Amino acid sequence: MSGRSAAGVLLSIEEKNREAKGKPMSEEEKEAFRQKMIEKYDGEAHPFYCGARILTDGVIKFSEIRDWLAMAFEVSLLKPIGEPSFGNFRF
Repeated sequence: MSGRSAAGVLLSIEEKNREAKGKPMSEEEKEAFRQKMIEKYDGEAHPFYCGARILTDGVIKFSEIRDWLAMAFEVSLLKPIGEPSFGNFRF
């Protein structure tokens, strides 16, 4: 979810909470809240931010993608793929 999307969702929740308490948000407060959430989410969604906090397994450099994919395919072929044990999917 992008910072802009998250900000919209969180703003609607905050608006409802404030209205329930009888303290509606002004347009300036709404814009400040929205901008704060966009900055927060866009900053925390950066791969280096997540990697530094061990929220991901790692960040793959663009130049290493083919090597990692080749290794994944090689590992996937170590054991034969068995027959599926699930039924039919219906949508």
